[in-house]
Amino acid sequence: MALAVLHPIARIEWWKWSIHPSTAIGIAALGALYLGAAHRFRQAPTAKQHIYFFSGLFVMFASLNGPLHDLSDGYLFSAHMVQHLVLTLLMPPLLIAGVPDWMFRPALRNRFVASTARFVTRAQVAFVVFNVVIAAWHLP
Repeated sequence: MALAVLHPIARIEWWKWSIHPSTAIGIAALGALYLGAAHRFRQAPTAKQHIYFFSGLFVMFASLNGPLHDLSDGYLFSAHMVQHLVLTLLMPPLLIAGVPDWMFRPALRNRFVASTARFVTRAQVAFVVFNVVIAAWHLP
């Protein structure tokens, strides 16, 4: 009886990652944009910022490909929720900590973008937006 329950999990291989081209291309494009902006503005982020940013990209890659993704896709809802937690609570702070302020400045020169950013980053608004997005993501 126990083997019948565990049978579907036997197909998950922990050391063999299924890499999805769309995520790999998107993550590589984010890394290229980051390095391209550093080259274009002729300013280099600090070593610490590089580590943060590329750690964020790795966390995104690891959660959207590989065993966690395979487990969350068809077997365990709890793995799916861990994937969401990683993508919402771990990856964004790493990416934000890795982006120097001079990369943000050109976008914030536009008054509409700056006022929208100020509004959306208020704690109460961010809380509501986060929960609406998570709820909408899981609608049938």
